[in-house]
Amino acid sequence: MSTHKTFLGLLCAAAVGAQTAPSINAGGVANAASYTAPLAPGSIASVFGSFPIASPVEAAGAPLTATLAGLAIQFSPSLPAPLFYASSGQVNLQVPWETAGQSNASVTASFNGQTSAPQTVGLAPFAPGIFSANARGTGQGAILNTAYQLVDASHPAVPGSTYIQIYCTGLGAVSNQPPSGAASPGKPLAETTTTPEVTIGGVPATVTFSGLAPGFVGEYQVNALTPAAAPVGQAVPVTISIGGATSNMVTMAVALPAPGQSSVAPAGGITLNNILLPLVYSWSTPIQIQGSGWKPDETVTASLHGPLNWPAAPPADLALGTLAADASGNIAGSLTIPYDGGITGPSARIPRPGIYEVNASGSVSGAVAAMATINICVATELGTGFQINWGSERGGRLGVFPGALADFSPERVDPEWVTVWREAPVAAYGTIVANGTDAGNQPSRITYTDYPGTHYGHDANFFFTPDPQYQWLVGTRNYFANTPAGVMEIEWETLNGGNTTSYGKGNIGLPLFANPTVGDRVYVVGRWILDAGHPDEGDNTEIHPPRLIATMRTRPAALPITGTRAAQVDIYVSGHGGGANQNDPPGLSGELDQQGYGGGRIRDALDQADQQLYYQAGPAPTSVAVAANLLAEQMAGMPLAGPIFTSAGPSAFPWGAPGTEELPINDMDYDFDVPLPPPPAGATSVQMQTITYPQHNTAVNEVVTYTNPVNGLPTIAHVHLPYLGADNGIYARTLQFAWNQYSSPGNHFQVQITSLQVHDSAGIWNIWADVSGQWAYLSGLAPGLLNNQNGQVINIPGANYDVYVQSSDLIRVYVQGYKAECIDSLFGQLFGQTSYAGGLTLVTKCGLSDNTDLGGALLTLPAAPASAGQYTVSAGHFQVQVNVAYIAAP
Repeated sequence: MSTHKTFLGLLCAAAVGAQTAPSINAGGVANAASYTAPLAPGSIASVFGSFPIASPVEAAGAPLTATLAGLAIQFSPSLPAPLFYASSGQVNLQVPWETAGQSNASVTASFNGQTSAPQTVGLAPFAPGIFSANARGTGQGAILNTAYQLVDASHPAVPGSTYIQIYCTGLGAVSNQPPSGAASPGKPLAETTTTPEVTIGGVPATVTFSGLAPGFVGEYQVNALTPAAAPVGQAVPVTISIGGATSNMVTMAVALPAPGQSSVAPAGGITLNNILLPLVYSWSTPIQIQGSGWKPDETVTASLHGPLNWPAAPPADLALGTLAADASGNIAGSLTIPYDGGITGPSARIPRPGIYEVNASGSVSGAVAAMATINICVATELGTGFQINWGSERGGRLGVFPGALADFSPERVDPEWVTVWREAPVAAYGTIVANGTDAGNQPSRITYTDYPGTHYGHDANFFFTPDPQYQWLVGTRNYFANTPAGVMEIEWETLNGGNTTSYGKGNIGLPLFANPTVGDRVYVVGRWILDAGHPDEGDNTEIHPPRLIATMRTRPAALPITGTRAAQVDIYVSGHGGGANQNDPPGLSGELDQQGYGGGRIRDALDQADQQLYYQAGPAPTSVAVAANLLAEQMAGMPLAGPIFTSAGPSAFPWGAPGTEELPINDMDYDFDVPLPPPPAGATSVQMQTITYPQHNTAVNEVVTYTNPVNGLPTIAHVHLPYLGADNGIYARTLQFAWNQYSSPGNHFQVQITSLQVHDSAGIWNIWADVSGQWAYLSGLAPGLLNNQNGQVINIPGANYDVYVQSSDLIRVYVQGYKAECIDSLFGQLFGQTSYAGGLTLVTKCGLSDNTDLGGALLTLPAAPASAGQYTVSAGHFQVQVNVAYIAAP
């Protein structure tokens, strides 16, 4: 990124004579890359005029301030602009994100109480501009290769081979949007919500990433593959188009490879729910292959090698097909990711999901590997144009209940979850997604609705975006069913002792100390499953349940005595997966393991008669089948869609026995990395503090090494848990890492949830709170919640939290829960019954009613002393009182 600083430096204009009052030139507000209007929210702009500044001044770094040398620029209505640079003739700034939705804005400059006449500038959702080396928006673009070299005549791009990074601004809204003036996050990345189009020499290029450049303010980065058909030359035109707006034209150098230098590169990707996923594919989908430097007319064989990052699936080669080089030695064509090759049975070998290397070999030019890898994900969506029903192939069952009762077919929870590929666990890093717009449906929460026949307690659900190298874990259905598209759920019962009256007790599930919150990084190891309860739509992929979760807090911690800033990771390792372990037969995965290869289908393992036996409705005795038919006619007005058999599903086979609530976790070691906080001046070593929780009962101890040094100091704490061959006990600890020199943890607040008032739906309430990642079971702190009355105000003792936040963070208080209805009393009581017997018990005792979702009360505040105060936050059924106190630094 060091080259980029040169580009921004070129934006700084020469100083002109200072005047006593500021003024802005007519038409003097423009995109800082293209020098045109309109502007887009969040983009970088330049303001030209006369400003009473004696000498140029630059911001010290992010977060940017709203004044430099006493000068301030404001956008209407009353939005201060973060400033990069100010001189007597030019100011560079970020257009506040808060201008979104406006079609224009008045811009004024203020200095020493004097304010300039306003100038109006147009605003638009998209206003792309590409930075250039001459800082005029023309000529050589701010375009780097993957070695961070300027793509000019000295380092030209090779068609079909070179990936480039285009630095620009004005590409509009992003996910994980940082506050105005704040640096863009690196994990997760802030990606544009609309994918731009890039042309190089008029030829469309495959875009592999589009979003804010990590660590910078207002600057976007677009990564693309130089197309095989791109023209050669030292000044090949480059443009970006997005949302109907096109950037200024800059140039880059393109040259053919040196003789004997053949290349290959993948391009394209699948489109799911109108979202193009660059370099992501599934079975039976096309992959674009291109390259150059081959001998004219040479036959080139393309193949994949992988998966590369799944220990349970060792790498292997997968043939794609052949392409013929043209007279110029270029290859370009579409090949297809194979599926089963028409083979059914024990010898079927469906390509494993995962990351793959793309290879090509020619009879003359030899073999070469692409610089970029691809992801192959599983096909789980059943919408128009999708032909593979992976959930059903792996053992999901449909059922015969008609109409509105279809979702209640007992077959849909027998089994409720099937493994995606095999029983062996998967591992992934990722980030819990940001706040949703619905306070009652946040990405980190305890659910109110679960099936009691497969749960002891309700699930803790965490929606996370896997890091790019783990994108293969996300099934195609996830892009249609989840919000935002393409995320996965981590599900683990919240800690309980065997039923919903024992939350916070026992050893089933996950204790609250390890629950992540929005923005937290997680490393998770667990069972990779299909949520098979939705066979008519397709099944989401999930990690359910985990056996390890390491929650790396996005907000800093402070060590108890010194108060210095610390990075915190909350770690929980347990084989107690709850009903998810017990309900589904592990023998099913074994039956479909294809001699250790994995990925088998029911039709690969069973003959036609046994397939019919497995998928048919049931099992239930005749009396229950008759009762089910009467129930269907009474409640849906129509009979069952087919007969119910006394033998069916997994239990019809010797391998169909249910699992156990606790499964082994000592069959492997666990390793993960925790980023260390930035070292303060004078720091020489890292200190670690440990907090051990009551659930901890293993003899396994962590082994920590410090790695990845920069300027002689480590940046990573590598945590190793040597479980292989050890006991099967629970690991429950928090590790905090700090430097041996003081570093401020940020602004300190004390947050207290003082009381909750019941509006309506009084009864037994299970309520939880998440205060910037510090979770609590409020019904445990205030038992009055478990037997309340409408209108009652219930004081909550002990809900006090110290929160440390950096300037770009938010204080976040989230209170949510449910009212327990009849169904809640059956959790943990239906195990051992068939799905029909359990379902009949549920319907007979409770009907089709569920718990009452009480929604959520969400309060978010900036990390500023002015956020201190008293707040009333409503969730519809209730409201909570929250006190926020700012604690000044000593």
